Amino acid sequence: MLKTIPFEKLRTGDLVHVTSYSFIAMSIRIREAGIRRAFDKSVATHTGIVLTLEDGKMVAIAEMKSNGLKVNSFSDYLKKGPLDPGIILITRHPKLDDAITLEKYRTELMRLWKEGKKYDFEGCLKWALPFLKEKNKDFYCSELAEYLAVFCGFSYYKNNPGPNDNVMPITLQNSPFMTRIY
Repeated sequence: MLKTIPFEKLRTGDLVHVTSYSFIAMSIRIREAGIRRAFDKSVATHTGIVLTLEDGKMVAIAEMKSNGLKVNSFSDYLKKGPLDPGIILITRHPKLDDAITLEKYRTELMRLWKEGKKYDFEGCLKWALPFLKEKNKDFYCSELAEYLAVFCGFSYYKNNPGPNDNVMPITLQNSPFMTRIY
C-alpha cells in the first residue's frame, strides 16, 4: 500500500483504488474475486476519485460514503494501523488528457457534490440479489466513477460507454484502459 501520495502527479478524474480489512471490504472482495481472496489486500474494495479544487493547488478525494458524496483529505488513507484503509494504486484514463473533457468531468463531479448525491444502498443490495431492478439514480463508489466517465463520453473499463452495469471496484482496478500513476 502507498505510504505517501504523489500529489504533484494527480489530477481530477484519477481513480484511487482502496482496500481494507473491514467486514464490508472482505464481503466485497469475496463477491469480486472469490473466497480464496477474501483477505487479499491487493484487491480494491473501494474507489475514490481525485478532485483538484478550483485553485488547482488543493487535491482531495471525492468518494461515496454511506452518508453520500463527500470530498475528503487523503489523510485517512495514510494511517499506519493494520486495519486502516489503504491505497493500492492510482490510475488515469487517457481520455482525461483532453482539457475540455477534464473540465466537463470536474464540473459534473462538483455539481453532484454540491447537490448532495446520495449513496446507492439499493445498488449494493443488487450485488447480492442480482434479479432486483435498480430504480434510483444514486451511486456507490465505482458507479460514481463510471457515471462520470460515461457522462464525458468514455468508459473506464469497456470500449462502448453505456450504463454502468453495476461496475465493481476490482473491474476499474484491472481495466486495460487505465494507466498506472502511482
